[in-house]
This record gives sequence, C-alpha cells and structure tokens, in this order.
Amino acid sequence: MRTFGISNYLTGALFILIALQAKHLAPYVLTLIPVCYAFGMWVSPPVAQTAQFNGKYFMLVYFAVCLVIGVWGIAWQRKQQRIPK
Repeated sequence: MRTFGISNYLTGALFILIALQAKHLAPYVLTLIPVCYAFGMWVSPPVAQTAQFNGKYFMLVYFAVCLVIGVWGIAWQRKQQRIPK
C-alpha cells in the first residue's frame, strides 16, 4: 500500500507540471485517466469487495468528470485551432 500511495505523489507532481508547463496536454491526460483504469480492470483479476464503505460510486463520478472535461477540452482546443487569427 505504501508503494501505491507514493506513486500518487508522483502522479500529483506530474499533474502540477502539466498544469504549469504544458496546459495543452491537460485534456488528453484527463481523458486518459478513465481509459487506463478501465484497461486495468479489464486485464486484472476481479477483487472481492469486503469493505463496508463502497467507494466505487465516487470513482465512477470521478471518471465521468475526467472524461467529460477531457473530451470538452480536446474539442475546445481543436475549435480554437480552426479559428483564423
């Protein structure tokens, strides 16, 4: 669990770097989050749910928010590229 927690610090630091230095990549990263989790659930064996607090629904909301904002951001970027300056 400690290793997984430490990787969250790395992920957070990368999100901060993207927000500060490469804003154009943010929508793609947001879209990639639920895609990667879906791939992970597809290739890993099912886990027995024994916890009393079922956080699955909070994660589904998080994935939906990431996906909607990511797709909206990509569409907005492409629209901005088509507008002549």
